[in-house]
Amino acid sequence: MKLSDLHDASLIQVIVDWQGGLLSCRLNAKEGHVILEAHSMQKLECPRFNPWGPSVSINEVKTYDIDSGIRITMEMQSGDIIDIICASFNLIPTVA
Repeated sequence: MKLSDLHDASLIQVIVDWQGGLLSCRLNAKEGHVILEAHSMQKLECPRFNPWGPSVSINEVKTYDIDSGIRITMEMQSGDIIDIICASFNLIPTVA
């Protein structure tokens, strides 16, 4: 699964393991359930203002290489932008 496959996926849950620096986003995509794991997370901004109206669906996920690692932006169809900075990430298919 690729990040582009996450268009229209539903964001179900965001979990932060503070001590371990692990961020897990549980998603329900058309290909099935998946977890986006961000390792050595340094930053998480997770607004829920719903400027375009309420939605749990993802519009687009982008990544950027930055000096301190990787920046992930998850644009929700609500108009909110979830912003993550981490050392690395992966997508893990799961069973519901």
